[in-house]
Amino acid sequence: MPEELRVKFINIAKHVVNHAYCKGQFEGNPDAQNREFALENPIQHAVINRAHPGTRLV
Repeated sequence: MPEELRVKFINIAKHVVNHAYCKGQFEGNPDAQNREFALENPIQHAVINRAHPGTRLV
């Protein structure tokens, strides 16, 4: 079971790192609160996409 969770976490992390919104709002942003907010959107997308493959969020 721990290996399965590790793989899920790695896949979600890869999705977040490659998410266009994250790249535009997170990288190089000196404001910690805005960086945290910028991570919420891609993380939600990744989790929902894992639960419901093929779902597109706007």
